[in-house]
Amino acid sequence: MRWAGPDKITWGSDYAGFAAQIRGAALAFGEFQIPEDLQVQYGYPPLTDEDKAKIFGGNLGKLLGIDTTKRRIKK
Repeated sequence: MRWAGPDKITWGSDYAGFAAQIRGAALAFGEFQIPEDLQVQYGYPPLTDEDKAKIFGGNLGKLLGIDTTKRRIKK
């Protein structure tokens, strides 16, 4: 985050496990925050909701030319 910024990071996993485990990891990332002591000690910025949206799909969508604001699967 400090060197590349939120616009150049994308989340990914090489884990081929069960969908529930992958979902758990994704949900955990949504709640993740860089601990305050590391922010102070090393100068890491806090992760905003906007940063997480970029890292967790927005940046990849931009690379692939996908409008991530539109829902693809109708319920």
